[in-house]
Amino acid sequence: MDANVEEAQARSAAELEPDLTFLGGDVCKQSHHTQTYFWSPTSVNLDAEERIHVTDRNRHRIQVFQRPS
Repeated sequence: MDANVEEAQARSAAELEPDLTFLGGDVCKQSHHTQTYFWSPTSVNLDAEERIHVTDRNRHRIQVFQRPS
């Protein structure tokens, strides 16, 4: 998030993992309401720098993961 300071600030202020007990433990419904979960991942790719790219169709995003240094 170093490259996008405003996004980092918005995420730190947001409730990304709300209390979802009202959904009765249904993990599918919980993933729809929780930004930190994938909703509908459609592809995974490993690039030349060993970063993992995950396309999440229903959230309209591509998440990129890399190993901590």
